Amino acid sequence: MIERPLWLALVAEVCAQAGLTDEAQALVAEGLAVAEAHNIHFHDAELRRLEGELWLAREAPDASRAEAAFHAAIDVARSRVR
Repeated sequence: MIERPLWLALVAEVCAQAGLTDEAQALVAEGLAVAEAHNIHFHDAELRRLEGELWLAREAPDASRAEAAFHAAIDVARSRVR
């Protein structure tokens, strides 16, 4: 279970590269949900970073949501080094 969020992030990345943004966003959301449900947050920063990239990759990019996701990724990463 511990690697499931990472696996979902990797599959989301492949979906994004294939232009399947909606599917990729659903996988990121699932990864974050699994992490929360099982209290395994090792890959939260990567999931949030990918979430930001996906908001920018949409047909109608949402810069404010992307920025919020990038800030969340930075916050998570910073909390891990303390």
